[in-house]
Amino acid sequence: MVTPGIRRIFLLNLFMQVLIVLSGGIVRLTGSGLGCTTAPQCVPGSIIPVADQHQGLATVIEFSNRILSVGVGIVALLAVIAAWRSGSKRLLQLSGIPLVFTLAQGVLGGATVNSELHPTHVMAHFLLSAILVAASAVLFLRSVQPDEPRELQVRPEIWWLGIGMTVTLAGVLFAGTVTTGTGPHAGDAKDPVRFGFDLQFVTHIHAEIGIAFAMLVIAMLIALRLTDAPPLAREMSWWLLGAVTLQATIGYLQVFAGLPIIMVALHMLTASLLIVAMSFLMCQLRRAPETSGHRPVNPQQSRDSSSRRSAPPEQPALLE
Repeated sequence: MVTPGIRRIFLLNLFMQVLIVLSGGIVRLTGSGLGCTTAPQCVPGSIIPVADQHQGLATVIEFSNRILSVGVGIVALLAVIAAWRSGSKRLLQLSGIPLVFTLAQGVLGGATVNSELHPTHVMAHFLLSAILVAASAVLFLRSVQPDEPRELQVRPEIWWLGIGMTVTLAGVLFAGTVTTGTGPHAGDAKDPVRFGFDLQFVTHIHAEIGIAFAMLVIAMLIALRLTDAPPLAREMSWWLLGAVTLQATIGYLQVFAGLPIIMVALHMLTASLLIVAMSFLMCQLRRAPETSGHRPVNPQQSRDSSSRRSAPPEQPALLE
């Protein structure tokens, strides 16, 4: 049985996964990635900072991020235990994804430091975090839905539109990491390693893919409005549109303002919120039906129903 306490643990797991994205972004934006010079130790011979380190505030920021990462792993483990106690096999399987990927994130984080923050490692570090946020969002939302086999709640065309949106969002995130790896916040403050791309070109690519994603979100909103879609799916499409609008606004403002650290950090935070909203929407498009709620859409029935609504009413027969 999924109790409110179990759901709170899943929600805490999601919160921690978003928080570590923001924390990692602060490490990068402040040039603190090498505040601890090696991994898993902070400095050779010590897992914690030592008195004669010369990195100053960078060491505090980087080591704090490492401590937070341990907290993320502990909460991910608690989520697995909570899923096991719920007795739900589906939730137990889903809860394993954040735990396994969090452990993989720790290994990748160490490799990132040992590579002296090479942008390809930093890219992979963030993209893995995006997967963790999405998996944690799905885990939480599935815990508030009936624990039954999932069924399509919308027309198949709308589901495939959602798949296309998911792929496009992945492209937005990938292009965003390439842009960051090319720009001024690409690594350690003293000697950052950057991609050799033209910053203006990759920024335009990132923006164009983002515009394509926004258009797909609008198409989804219209499609859900014009069909017999569940009310929660329609509501989530509006939340997703709001997240896209916020993300795009911050993105353009940070470019025009010269990429200030605070706005870039907010851009990373809203990217995580965008992933959460997209994950929630997909979970509403295909989910276990409520016992007395919206029933799955049968495309043929939907077409027949539309035909009946559009057909003129039958005239009563005249009495002879």
